[in-house]
Amino acid sequence: MQITFIHYQQDHNNMKIIAKEGKVFKRIIDGIIFGNEIYLGVDYSTGVARPDKSEYYIEVDEIEDIETLELTKIN
Repeated sequence: MQITFIHYQQDHNNMKIIAKEGKVFKRIIDGIIFGNEIYLGVDYSTGVARPDKSEYYIEVDEIEDIETLELTKIN
């Protein structure tokens, strides 16, 4: 995982994480699959606002077949 710090507002830093080649990100808490690049900010997946962190995501193999992706989300 590559982490880049982004400065986009005065006195506010954000992070961009990029997955390795052929990988995408999956959020650990709910299993939602994201792309291979995420800008971290505020996370609401628990129902409460909290700072989004790279530790909340894992890299998984990219799936190109949409039917396989849908089955992965269900399981």
